[in-house]
Amino acid sequence: MKEPLHEPRPARPALLVLRAVLGVTMFLHGWQKLTGPGLEGVGGMFDQMGVPLAQVAGPATMLVELVGGCCSSSAWPPGWPPPRSSS
Repeated sequence: MKEPLHEPRPARPALLVLRAVLGVTMFLHGWQKLTGPGLEGVGGMFDQMGVPLAQVAGPATMLVELVGGCCSSSAWPPGWPPPRSSS
């Protein structure tokens, strides 16, 4: 019988630790960009590295790191990844 997607399943401890470490690391990288150089400074850094659309890519990267870090370390969305089918 297949396990319903909405029911929580026990997480493997190693994957839980890995997800928490990855989430905290991502969040801290975004936080460092936000509190250090800020939006304009991050865009300037990306421009110096030759990134196209640096004034957009820099702040977008910072936002992805902050939000992704929070979501990853808080195990959101629930039930992700979906369980593997047994067939």
